[in-house]
Amino acid sequence: GMFVLLFRHRSKSVVFCFAALIACSALAQAKLQKDIEYGRAADVSLKLDASVPDGPGPFPAVIIVHGGGFTGGNKQMYVTPILEPLSRAGFAWFSIDYRLAPQYKFPAAVDCVIACKKQAMPASSIPSQAANTEWATGKAPRHTNRK
Repeated sequence: GMFVLLFRHRSKSVVFCFAALIACSALAQAKLQKDIEYGRAADVSLKLDASVPDGPGPFPAVIIVHGGGFTGGNKQMYVTPILEPLSRAGFAWFSIDYRLAPQYKFPAAVDCVIACKKQAMPASSIPSQAANTEWATGKAPRHTNRK
């Protein structure tokens, strides 16, 4: 299945989820890919970092939406501690950058998350090599929603 993890710094619920992932981590192998463009909205290139486990899918998948109140932050801020445990537990994960307020009005950030979800769902359902090739060659669908 697919779920969205809203990662908040110093959140007890996230600390609990993080501890649970560490406790049940397997030794799954995954390849990290950085700065993959998942879409373009107006003049903004929307990028993500992704890790899809090796082997046949489907894989459980997480879209990591960084903290910052939709006004600041980036795809690495506050989320790096959870990436390795997700990979080791066999999750496909997608840590995204999105358009920030106040420059981009609501629901621009939400549109970016939805666009990534539409792309991440199929990528987590196919073997790692095929998913990585699709993302790296730009064959994944592109987000071109609101400005």
